[in-house]
Amino acid sequence: MNQMDKNGVGNEMLMRPLETIIDIETKTKYTEVTEMTGVSNHEKSYMKAKVLRLEYDPGYFCLTNGHKEYERSGYRNGRYVSQRGYGWASECKGSRLTLKVDLGGLVEEIWVDRYFKERLGRLTEKRRRIIEATVPDEVCVDMKETRNGGIYYVVSEEDMDLWFQRAVRYL
Repeated sequence: MNQMDKNGVGNEMLMRPLETIIDIETKTKYTEVTEMTGVSNHEKSYMKAKVLRLEYDPGYFCLTNGHKEYERSGYRNGRYVSQRGYGWASECKGSRLTLKVDLGGLVEEIWVDRYFKERLGRLTEKRRRIIEATVPDEVCVDMKETRNGGIYYVVSEEDMDLWFQRAVRYL
C-alpha cells in the first residue's frame, strides 16, 4: 500500500532532480535527473563562459561602538559582528575574489577566492597579481540551485586546477 505525504503524492514517486538547466538561447528550463538515468557526476555537461574580468574586494577588521547589551554575535550585511562588551563589537569581513563571466549575454559573478585561499593561504598583493595575470579567457561553468530556489554558478574543478597550476609557476 502506498504511503502518502502531506501533498497527497506517493513517496515512491518523489525523485529530486539533481540539475536544473536553463537553455540560454531558447530561455527554456529543463531538469536533468541523474539518479534515474544513472549518469555519473563526471559526465555532466558544462556551459562555456567567456571571462570578462576578475575583481578583488578587500576585507577589513574594525571596532565599533554603540552596540546594545541584548545584541548577539553573528553575520550582518556580509560581515561578522562579535560582541566584546561595554557597547563595543569587532566587525570583520573577509576579502573576496570574484570572477565576472558572460553566459551568452547574461553577466554573472562567481566567487573563486575560497579555492585559492585553501591552496595558497592569504591573498597577498603578489599572489593576487599572479592570479589576475593568469586568468583564463574561457571557463566551463556549472549551474547550481540553492535550497531556496536561487541559482548560482561554479567554475569546473578542472578549469580551476589548470588556473592554479599556471599561477603556481610564477610563485
